Amino acid sequence: MIHCFDLVATLLNIYRYRLLEVNHDTKMVYPVRVTSDTLKEKSIKAYSQSEFVQAIAKVLQSPRSKSVVQSLIARSNDTQAQTAT
Repeated sequence: MIHCFDLVATLLNIYRYRLLEVNHDTKMVYPVRVTSDTLKEKSIKAYSQSEFVQAIAKVLQSPRSKSVVQSLIARSNDTQAQTAT
C-alpha cells in the first residue's frame, strides 16, 4: 500500500510537490518505508511507530523540505500580489 504526502500550491496552477511516500504491506503496517527526495539516503525503513514518527520528522525538518515550503509560499505570495494589481 502506498500513501503520498503532496504539497499543493493552489495559486500556482495547482502545483504539486511530492514531499514523501509511505509504503507498507497491505496486511501489516510495519515495516514501513518512508521515501523522499529531501533525504540524503532517499528512504528510511521503520519497524515501529516511534521509528516511523522519527522518519517523518526527519523529512519535515530537512533543509530541502524547508526550502521547498518557503519557495512555494514566496511564489504564491508573488502570484497573489501580481493578480491584486
